[in-house]
Amino acid sequence: MPGRLAFIATALLAMAPIGVASGNQVPEKSLEERVATSDLVAIATVLRVDKSGCRKDFSCAHLSVSKSLKGPKVEQIVLLVDGPIAELDPACCVIGSTYLLFLQSVGGGVYGSTNGPFGAVLVK
Repeated sequence: MPGRLAFIATALLAMAPIGVASGNQVPEKSLEERVATSDLVAIATVLRVDKSGCRKDFSCAHLSVSKSLKGPKVEQIVLLVDGPIAELDPACCVIGSTYLLFLQSVGGGVYGSTNGPFGAVLVK
């Protein structure tokens, strides 16, 4: 009997999917899903990033919006970055760089990424 249990356990392990553990990895949404779930889709350039004076546990990136593709027509926005869950941070924000952004409003003119690191695409 113990031999049979060992055989069954070995067979189950052999059939188990093998792969890299993903932890809190954020799956990339399609372009259509990112646009549909965003309050604001815009092309914007990073002016500055404040490590303090932002919402608790976040830094604030201040961006100049050159084009709003969806949502309100705004000149500047504040984007939450460097939050407590690194996997949800947008792949952003180098001062002077321009990004295509997919954002959700968190209130008061402040935005967060719609799709974690995939909510910001470097343009230049």
